[in-house]
Amino acid sequence: MNRSLSTALSALLVTGAPALAGAPAAQAAPVDVRLGAALSASWIHNGQAVRFSGAVRPGMVTGLGFQSSGDAARWNTLALVRTDRAGNAAVAVRPSRTTYYRTAVGRTATTNAASSRVLRLTVYPALAPYRNCDGLNSHYPHGVGTPGAKDRTSGTPVTTYLPSAAAYALNDGGVGQRDLDRDDDGIACEKR
Repeated sequence: MNRSLSTALSALLVTGAPALAGAPAAQAAPVDVRLGAALSASWIHNGQAVRFSGAVRPGMVTGLGFQSSGDAARWNTLALVRTDRAGNAAVAVRPSRTTYYRTAVGRTATTNAASSRVLRLTVYPALAPYRNCDGLNSHYPHGVGTPGAKDRTSGTPVTTYLPSAAAYALNDGGVGQRDLDRDDDGIACEKR
């Protein structure tokens, strides 16, 4: 048996694919991947951090790009992180304004290019007490309240306030502060 035929038969037995002498080894076609993205919160106050995690399915070790955008049109890569064996990775971000996020992979020899769904992270101003409801409503249009608070009203209750115990505590009339929750329902400066 000649040497090239012997090499071709050995390759067929080992890989299940025919090989010809002098021919490049056949490579598997790139696979389509599904990308996931998640944020540990949907909103934060300026100065706070949030965890941005991503996943590649099927699980594989690859470079996963974490991207951000101010307008969901032009994307900047925040980090390129190598995933673990299950295809997961995460980074911490601390944006100063409302930002959109997604994960992405570029086309490689093993994967086709893909990107995840777009996530929005709303960034509210840093926590501060306000002098009056006009000031508070300029940043929080429907007011701030404790999570789960119910608006006391004879009309339609406000349910779109920002549920932030920290922001509410700063505006609920503590020592040296103005009480912006006059009806004591757990929501300061509620407004439809």
